Amino acid sequence: MALRTTGPALIEQGHWPTVPRCKRVLVVVHTLTFGQRLKEVYCLLERDIRVQMVFTIAPHAFSSGVSRHLERQGITALDWDEARRAEFDLALAAGSRGLHELQAPVVRISHGAGHIKPLTDTSVLEPGERRWPGMLNPRHLVHEGRVVPTAIAYAHRRDLKELGSSCPTALPFAHVVGDPCVDRITAALPRREHYRRALGLQPGQRLVAVNSTWGTTSTFGRLGSLLPQLLEQSQDDRYRIALLIHPNVFAGHGDRQVHAWLASCSERGIAILPRRRTGNPCWSRPTGSSATTAP
Repeated sequence: MALRTTGPALIEQGHWPTVPRCKRVLVVVHTLTFGQRLKEVYCLLERDIRVQMVFTIAPHAFSSGVSRHLERQGITALDWDEARRAEFDLALAAGSRGLHELQAPVVRISHGAGHIKPLTDTSVLEPGERRWPGMLNPRHLVHEGRVVPTAIAYAHRRDLKELGSSCPTALPFAHVVGDPCVDRITAALPRREHYRRALGLQPGQRLVAVNSTWGTTSTFGRLGSLLPQLLEQSQDDRYRIALLIHPNVFAGHGDRQVHAWLASCSERGIAILPRRRTGNPCWSRPTGSSATTAP
């Protein structure tokens, strides 16, 4: 009798795993941003010998680069169709698309700090419907009248008050757990000087961070008017400038194109973050400048 075709060991289970009877946790990564956020959670679980982490990439408009991001960490993601057909003990997600298809209780975390960006696709709204942001939006939590996540993690008690107005049916599933970003920043405070050196800052220099989300109303969306100001201010040696760009900008337009648009910034010593994965320093040495590059 011929042997049957098998799927990945993480799906098939049976006699394939070397470490048996693990609880299987599915990490659902939609975008690079979501993946970075989820890492702050799954890193707390992956060392437990009783837990097997499994990863999948859910369909999303900004999924470009996610596979490479996971591969650099030694992670091979399951195909989405395989993941949604298999059963898991738990699923972790920072996005909402496709979660109703999973066969697992879902823990939903925020993909960013706070809930400050309203729903961008206004075409799906009913007349008079409010543009609730992030995990306060019922469109991100409810599918066909059912709250999809088994647990929804919020950073602050005031989030629950807002949730009571935006999606009261989700309140029984909401939990205040704090913010891992704040924890990480607090833990890193003693390494401030190390970070300054890595960013190429000289003693006494101040770092000016210009932050941008994605979309037409973002800082980057008004790049034409922003660039002259950045280039003018970059000549003041008292300051170093870093332009922090949302990964969705790179996913939406392509790494090469974004860096080409910002070439004049890089040439003048302005840091572009996230930077190219080429080993280049955060700051290029400006022509005629004595500024040092990052180590």
